[in-house]
Amino acid sequence: MSREVHVRFCESAAVRLRCATRPVAESLFSTLEFECRALHDFANLDDAQAVLGEYIDHFYNCQRLHSTIDYCSPVEFEIASSLRKETA
Repeated sequence: MSREVHVRFCESAAVRLRCATRPVAESLFSTLEFECRALHDFANLDDAQAVLGEYIDHFYNCQRLHSTIDYCSPVEFEIASSLRKETA
């Protein structure tokens, strides 16, 4: 990733967060850095956005297991939560 793309990505990701959500956001950014960015050499910001969007939409939210939600994917967790609400 070029320095310009890296800086612009970090700037766009550096939103002000409440204290309670900051660790979750930092964990996400760390995961993106380690699992996605390290594997790709982005040519420009559009390329980075496309790859990161694909990673989040098709892997991070649908397949990757998350320890904070009992080792389910976010999609599985949402479905299970909906089913629990319906039966309650």
